[in-house]
Amino acid sequence: MRLLKIIPTLDPAYGGPVSGTLASSRIMAREGCHTHFVTLDPPDAPWVAACAFPVTAVGPGALSIGWTPTLGRWIAAHAGNFDVAVVHGIWSWASVGGGRACKAAGLPYVVFTHGMLDPYFRQTKPVKHWIKQAFWLWQGPVLRDAHSVLFTAQAEADAARGSFIGPRWRERIVAYGTSGPPPGDPAPRIAAARQVIGLPDGPRYVLFLSRFHPKKGADVLVAAFARAAADRPDLHLVLAGPDPEGLLPGLLAQGCAAGLEGRLHAPGALSGDVKWGAFEGAKVFALITHQENFGIVLAEALAAGTPVITTDKTNIHAELTATGAALICTDTADSAADALTRYFALPACEVAEMRSRARTAFAQSFTIEAAARDLLAVAREAAAGEVVQ
Repeated sequence: MRLLKIIPTLDPAYGGPVSGTLASSRIMAREGCHTHFVTLDPPDAPWVAACAFPVTAVGPGALSIGWTPTLGRWIAAHAGNFDVAVVHGIWSWASVGGGRACKAAGLPYVVFTHGMLDPYFRQTKPVKHWIKQAFWLWQGPVLRDAHSVLFTAQAEADAARGSFIGPRWRERIVAYGTSGPPPGDPAPRIAAARQVIGLPDGPRYVLFLSRFHPKKGADVLVAAFARAAADRPDLHLVLAGPDPEGLLPGLLAQGCAAGLEGRLHAPGALSGDVKWGAFEGAKVFALITHQENFGIVLAEALAAGTPVITTDKTNIHAELTATGAALICTDTADSAADALTRYFALPACEVAEMRSRARTAFAQSFTIEAAARDLLAVAREAAAGEVVQ
């Protein structure tokens, strides 16, 4: 199988879509699938050179969508080298230009939406939604002409229908997941993470680890933690992740105003063993999100054996509830504070049981192997011209 993956960028700051597609490509390589990426990145981007797979970077493009005629010309010239393409994301020239070029070249393709059809964005940015409705004249046919449009949960697929006026598509639910922590004793990873965080002496902590964005609800988490942990001075809150929009100073100021000075820690983006140590050493992982398609960090927390507190605004909240390793709340400070308070009050034996359930749930439902298996199956069907209802 020769697979072309079309994605706006391979910049790690892009989050789950990048880490997920790179991880699944490594798994698919074991099955004889050869992956080539084409991106809108500039050729000299450091993450292009660092990628373990062949990458053609045709950017930078123009306008906010990254428009460049080079993408279409490259696909037209090289489509015969591939059996099928996977288009990652929408609302960029990688999707519109890439999908159109694949159709013109006769290269079958699937589209992975990565939550970008969620009605949350229509509700929070109505003006931008109508701009997107106009753009749908170009974007919609790309989804219509795809072999299938991929979603990671039935709730995501259901919510996407009717988001825009225009063509319909053939939907498909596929698994999604991540790699687990490295094998071996977690103690050195936990110690390394504590050193980076600034908690070498062992206070317990609640972990937020994600890209800082208004939809992630970090401000709601700070407010909820201040209420739930007011009489628990041994508990700290770790806010980790990249901050492309400059939200962190305001969050830290909010925490200090709420009486959390000295109990908030912002170590920046974490990766590798330090990231896994942060997950493994946390008392609980909390993501009080206003919208989440899948939330790769939720799967990572389960992989580390760390229980999760998140909201009913993530599309996999039903699946998380079924694991027995998560508490689900609404995306308000009152509800999140109640969930934190309930979790803090659990006896040690119940917390240990939740940790065990987290690892079991990850192994059963959220591994990168399952995600790669499903994507490879869809890719093979598309390459063969098969349609599975």
